[in-house]
Amino acid sequence: MRIAIVITTEGRSTSTDHLVQSLRENTHLPHDIHVVDHSVDPSNLSSSSSYWFPDRHGRGEVWVQCTAMNAIRTSATYDYVWFLNDEFAVRTDTDPVGQLVEIMEKNPRMAVLCPSDPTGEHPGSIPQKGIEWHAATDTPHVGFMVRCAAVDEVGFLNPKLRYCVGASIEFSYNLYTQGWF
Repeated sequence: MRIAIVITTEGRSTSTDHLVQSLRENTHLPHDIHVVDHSVDPSNLSSSSSYWFPDRHGRGEVWVQCTAMNAIRTSATYDYVWFLNDEFAVRTDTDPVGQLVEIMEKNPRMAVLCPSDPTGEHPGSIPQKGIEWHAATDTPHVGFMVRCAAVDEVGFLNPKLRYCVGASIEFSYNLYTQGWF
C-alpha cells in the first residue's frame, strides 16, 4: 500500500514547511509527500516544493488538484491520495493518514473520506459522538482522502469547474451512481 499526500500552497513556504515536517514525523504508512505550489511568483516557493503549476489564469483549486493528480499518478502507483492545503492543521500526537486509511480499508466502497471539523464550517463536517465516521453528501475541497480505485473507475474532479463546491458535488454524484460513497 502506498499513499500520496498532496499539499497545495500559493507561495506560503512557512506554513507549508511546518505541515510537511508534521506529516513526516507522524505518518507511519509508506507515503510520498508532494508539495504543489500554484503561485504565479516563484520567489516564495517552499524548499519542499515538488511541483510548480502557476495558476496565471485564476483557474482555482480544482484545477490545481486535477493537475497534481495527473502529475503524481504518472510517476507512481498509489492506493490513496490525501489532498491538503498548507493551512490545514495536523495534530502532532496522532497519525492522521493511518486513521483515514484504516477507516477506508474497513469500507471497501468508500471513495472519499475527510477528517471531521469541530467548527462545522462545512455542512456535515461536525464529528458525531460515538461513531468512527458518518456519511455526508460531499467534503470540503481540501483535506479529503480519495481512493485511487474509485478515481480509476469514475474519474476525478472536473477541472473545467472553477468552483470547488460544483466540482465536489459533481464528483459525489459520479461516485454514487457507480456504487461508491
